[in-house]
Amino acid sequence: MTVQTREELMEQLLELKQELKRSRLDQEKLRRRVNRLKNDIYSINTMYENTLRLRDFDMAEKERQYTYNQLLLDAFPHILAVLDQDMNYVLGTDRLIMKRMKLSDPQKLKRMSAQTILRLIPDKEWVNRIMLQIHNALSHTVSSRFSDKINLPGGDTVHVSTTLSPAIDKEGNVQGLVLMVQDITEVVLAKEAAEAAARSKSIFLANMSHEIRTPMNAIISIGHLLNASEKDDNRKEHLRNLLMASESLMNIINDILDFSKIDVQKLETVSQPYRVIDMLSEVINLIALKAAEKDLEFMVEIDPQLPRVLMGNDLRIKQVLINLLSNAVKYTRRGHVILRVGQTRKRQAVKLVFTVQDTGIGIKKEEMPYLFEAFTQLDIIKNRGIQGTGLGLAISKGIAQKMNGAISVSSTYRKGSTFEFTLQQEIADETPIVRVKEPQTKRALVFGNSTSAQMLANTLNQIQVRCDLVRTGEGLVRHMKEHRYTHMFFWEREYKYCPYKIPDAGAKQVIVKKTFHIHAGETDQSNILLEPLLISDVVHVINHGKVKKGHTRWEEDTFRQMRVRDVSALVVDDIEVNCLITQEILRQYGMCADTALSGAEALELVRKKRYDIIFMDHMMPDMDGCETTMRIRNLGGWYADVPIIALTANTAEDIKEPFEQKGMDGYMGKPLEIKELNHILRTFLPGGKII
Repeated sequence: MTVQTREELMEQLLELKQELKRSRLDQEKLRRRVNRLKNDIYSINTMYENTLRLRDFDMAEKERQYTYNQLLLDAFPHILAVLDQDMNYVLGTDRLIMKRMKLSDPQKLKRMSAQTILRLIPDKEWVNRIMLQIHNALSHTVSSRFSDKINLPGGDTVHVSTTLSPAIDKEGNVQGLVLMVQDITEVVLAKEAAEAAARSKSIFLANMSHEIRTPMNAIISIGHLLNASEKDDNRKEHLRNLLMASESLMNIINDILDFSKIDVQKLETVSQPYRVIDMLSEVINLIALKAAEKDLEFMVEIDPQLPRVLMGNDLRIKQVLINLLSNAVKYTRRGHVILRVGQTRKRQAVKLVFTVQDTGIGIKKEEMPYLFEAFTQLDIIKNRGIQGTGLGLAISKGIAQKMNGAISVSSTYRKGSTFEFTLQQEIADETPIVRVKEPQTKRALVFGNSTSAQMLANTLNQIQVRCDLVRTGEGLVRHMKEHRYTHMFFWEREYKYCPYKIPDAGAKQVIVKKTFHIHAGETDQSNILLEPLLISDVVHVINHGKVKKGHTRWEEDTFRQMRVRDVSALVVDDIEVNCLITQEILRQYGMCADTALSGAEALELVRKKRYDIIFMDHMMPDMDGCETTMRIRNLGGWYADVPIIALTANTAEDIKEPFEQKGMDGYMGKPLEIKELNHILRTFLPGGKII
């Protein structure tokens, strides 16, 4: 046995101590590592538990959101379906789709293909159309919307509006499709009912027009016939009053019918070329007589550079102007009414500006918002005794809007009103409405102390005719000494009461008179112009040195405007008094007219006798005018070419087309207007038969 020395033992002990120390260090490290591992395990457990809680919360939230979304979809009133790229159903208005498709299990819808769902609809044509639209939306990202009628299971028929929209992600890829089908059955049925009601209303109004205008035709026509032959002044005055009352009633009827056409969107505004000055002349002549009856001064100022011919509906323009001017005259007790016609050019179009100014009763500020409402007459107590339906302005506004125009108004109560009617028209002939020959050789003097005289002087200067406006006798003498004039225009009052003798300076002298100072019995009117002055009449005097023939605003003998000879006519009308009236009117022209009270009777007469012209009533029992005309045409020979003119109390503008399709050559409304009848006779009778 080896005996260790003390030194060796101490060395071993030291080594053991060091080993123990290392072991303790390793043990401490191991303990710390174990502690870290414990902490890591705890953290992992905590994170796991939190993850589980978050997952459960997320799943619950998703379930709540899904339930909420489904509630929203179930509350949506239309069918909505979201399809994926393979056209499988993802989500939508499950309850409504199940109800429409007669399904009971909502799970059957999930991932069901669109083809499977649509196969439940028996209307195969609609199914094919919508499948084509779905393919287009998925393939070409094309949205579409269309309306149709489909048949559902159970025999229900519905009208639907279908909308298809592709679902596109941020990269522009199509991920699916949103389809919405809206039931519009009630809307469609309501629309059809409204259209049917509008058609019924239109037909009723046309029939009522015919029924009302037929007796009015008799009253007005007989009145004109009696007035033309009456010699006694008292009875002639009674007849004039009768005609005025009849025409007022006819205007009321026309207003109601026009307003009804606007109300049902049936008002026609056919565009055609018209001469501006002719249109304005007709309006001015009509209003001049109304203004004369109230001793009002009626003045007109027309831009002489207006185009000669425009494209538009001159009849409707005249209707608006007559309404505005008639109202101005109606509500003006003293003073004046002024019509100004201006323009602004834009390439091949012109914006017409019609301004109607009066010194009438004006309009209260609080009543302005109701001015253009139908059946409204403002300040009824103050204006009692003024006749009218209250439709004129409503009709005028409707016509203006139909022609893309506008009407505005400004007014000061008890001082007057100004209406402005603007309308754009295409130019057919841009030549000015008047043109002075060699204006540099002309010089005019205007002698008058009135607004109308000032307007004439302004207009003459506009057309490059040098003009001097003189208001006093002293000024007249001075100007005539200083200048040589080619034309002189004297207002009657200043001319009559001028204290100086007006010398004959070799100039054309024209007297301007107010309309109500003129009487049809005055024979010499060769140097008289009537107010309001028309620029065309003034320029005619300047160019030709004389007053234009026929410029007066009265008709001395209506039936002597033209005569015919050797003309045989046939009048067909189921109302005997209408036949007799038309026959008498034609007799005044020198015609021999036969009458027939039915289409069958007319066919018998044309087989026996050859007529130069036939006047055919539109609405007759058994065989109406159109059928009678077709049967006459089918007889061949001269029957195929004889002029047949439709007579009707129907005032619809689109009535001409069916007449032309049925073989009629012309159209005349009732009561007959002599001017229109003259035009018909000149158009359809041989020139040799017109005297």
